[in-house]
Amino acid sequence: MVTSFKDLNDRVKTLGYLTHTMFEKYRHFMDGLPGQRGWESSLFDGERELRQTVAYIKYLDMVLAHADEQR
Repeated sequence: MVTSFKDLNDRVKTLGYLTHTMFEKYRHFMDGLPGQRGWESSLFDGERELRQTVAYIKYLDMVLAHADEQR
């Protein structure tokens, strides 16, 4: 889902027929207004958290596999 969202974001940013006003509104939505967070930064934070969660699950899986070997 994260990859699909990034792809969609890149495609929207490279569209040639958006008016300047439409593009600025989209950019503010993605980047956030001054003092606010936009969707893009929230997406990157979520992606980082997901990677950390996956790494932690892999670590727990290794610990459990090692515990099973010790029985």
